[in-house]
Amino acid sequence: MTIHLAESAEPELSPHRRRTTLILLSAVTVVLVLLWLIDPRQVDMPLCSFHALTGYHCPGCGGTRAMHDLLNGHFLSALHHHALATLVAPLAIYTFISEIVRLVRGRPLPCDLMRNPWTYAVLGTLLVCFGVLRNIPVYPLTLLAPP
Repeated sequence: MTIHLAESAEPELSPHRRRTTLILLSAVTVVLVLLWLIDPRQVDMPLCSFHALTGYHCPGCGGTRAMHDLLNGHFLSALHHHALATLVAPLAIYTFISEIVRLVRGRPLPCDLMRNPWTYAVLGTLLVCFGVLRNIPVYPLTLLAPP
């Protein structure tokens, strides 16, 4: 009589992929710590080339300031700088933690949306719509543009 053990839904990571993922997660952590400590409004940051060329706000304009404010507990200010990034941040945090858990346990947390191609389609559509809506000069859409 042979007993078959249930196979893991997530294949074992190769040492190379594990190392690469660990390096990327470490880099994200370092960037977040720096962003928490350094206010982008106080540093000479490069200007958005899209905004400089067209006068319109790209879908990312205000994102760095929003993340700094969010990391420092200023939710309303973060929302004012970049509403979409502020509202999607919990998904990013969950994904970050899920990847760490996947490295440690070999499987991600439940409902791992980043492995679903529809997640990218929805996020891409949201980003395009947000980029268009924030440039329409009609109240309340003007609230989406960064200050």
